[in-house]
Amino acid sequence: MSNILTNPFHLLGASTRSTKAEIAELAEDAALTHDHALVVSARGELANTRTRLSAELGWLPGASPRKASEVIGFLRDPMNLIGSDLGLSAIAAANAVSTALCKLIKAEREVVKVGCDDLAQYFESIDLNEVLRDINEDRSVAGFPLLNDLDPLEDELAKLRRAYVQSMVQALDRLPSSELVEVVTELVEEATSYGVEPASALIGDLVEVYERRVGGFLESEAEDIEKLIDATKARAEEGAEAGEIDALTTRILERAQHWDEKAQPVQVLMESRGLEHRVSVRLALALRGLAIELFNEHDYLNISKRISDRLREIFAEVPEIAERVEQDIEALVEIADARRNEAVRSKKEQEEFAASIAYEATFGLLIKDTFRLSTNGVSWKGSSLSLEEVDGISWGGLRGDYKTTFDVRIYSPRGTLFVEFSDESKFGPMIERLWKAVGVRLLIELLQTLRSGAVMTFGGMRISDRGVVIPVERMFRATQEVFVPWGEARKSSQGGQLVLTSGDGKAKGSIDLRQSKNSPVLSTALDIYWKKGGSTLSSILGK
Repeated sequence: MSNILTNPFHLLGASTRSTKAEIAELAEDAALTHDHALVVSARGELANTRTRLSAELGWLPGASPRKASEVIGFLRDPMNLIGSDLGLSAIAAANAVSTALCKLIKAEREVVKVGCDDLAQYFESIDLNEVLRDINEDRSVAGFPLLNDLDPLEDELAKLRRAYVQSMVQALDRLPSSELVEVVTELVEEATSYGVEPASALIGDLVEVYERRVGGFLESEAEDIEKLIDATKARAEEGAEAGEIDALTTRILERAQHWDEKAQPVQVLMESRGLEHRVSVRLALALRGLAIELFNEHDYLNISKRISDRLREIFAEVPEIAERVEQDIEALVEIADARRNEAVRSKKEQEEFAASIAYEATFGLLIKDTFRLSTNGVSWKGSSLSLEEVDGISWGGLRGDYKTTFDVRIYSPRGTLFVEFSDESKFGPMIERLWKAVGVRLLIELLQTLRSGAVMTFGGMRISDRGVVIPVERMFRATQEVFVPWGEARKSSQGGQLVLTSGDGKAKGSIDLRQSKNSPVLSTALDIYWKKGGSTLSSILGK
């Protein structure tokens, strides 16, 4: 009960200092002008010590009868109580403002906002020890048993808290939808210092009620926007003109902006609690994926950059996304510069590159096969791959009793070229040129994949941008997984294996350099990382 106009004290015209006899007399008088059942209920609630506390806390604790009459008079125009110094205890002021919010019929958004803010601040200021003192002072005058502890007060305050939130919701519901969203957003932004500090109790409760209301809309609208994103990707894949793709992305961004306006109060509250809003993250990642695909697959640089710029604005309250998009924008600019540089590379530079990777070697005693590597691709035993379709490499040597056998594997979606030989003089030149031809590109792609948040598996270990998860077998117990940050990991090579261990040596895992796809790429990345340092493996790329 937080509406003092429906409180039993107001209905009977009693004060918190009225005795049982006085309450009975007032009830007889009230029965002449009020509903008999309501009067009987009010009398019973005030006379019964078990139910009286609810009415006391929902009234004006600490206020004299004269002050209580003054507050009731002010409520003829509820705006008199909003934004004013009421000279009441925190809980009495909260009850008065809560009642004023319930009585607002036509009010400007600013009045509703100030009322909600006042109520939230009064609630934060409630001191139950002071409330207990005020109630017991009045009970001692009225002849009712005194309260001995705070437990009953805490239970009643929890009920009041819910009632206060409902009065805020009731006032907000009288505003146009757009203003309601604006007011809730401003309340949570100011209460959390824009996501930096935890929200006050009532503002946090209000946003949770708001989220339950708009949650269905946010989910269904996010799904519709994701369908538009998929349709745009499909049209780009079908070869649509840039103008059509631009129009489709404009429509997507407009709907995302409208969606975010309704999601913003929830985003700010989640940010203040150090949490993420799941649907916001999902939608933002879908939009980010559209920008990346339009650039990587179709060279729509300007459209992709516009999407990223708007994403930075729209999802500014989602820190994880804001940080990733910032990196995307920098990467788009850098990649565009690199492609422009590639386009103007002189004929001499192209010839130098071609010469630096060109390699040809023949293997076999009776049946001879020739391995060839050039800018046209790599060929071996009648199979050929272009350099662009190579998506993995691995190599290494296995020492036997009489000789060392060398393996070189070149992977692609169409299959793997496997070259096996024992001539050590050919191994070094082959992998040196193969690294220049495809290894550098694969290194950058691996680091970019890790930077995007993906997790890759090598030799049973899970590799992420921040470290490695190494499974540790334990006798008679389940396998334990140990996360080792890159700054604490150690690397070594043993018998053709890349070995990763924790700093204390308790966790240890290995990767077969000869047969594990892109294991030399990972090994090189780790060498560079430990030389340069940084918080993540991809930090060696720079910003």
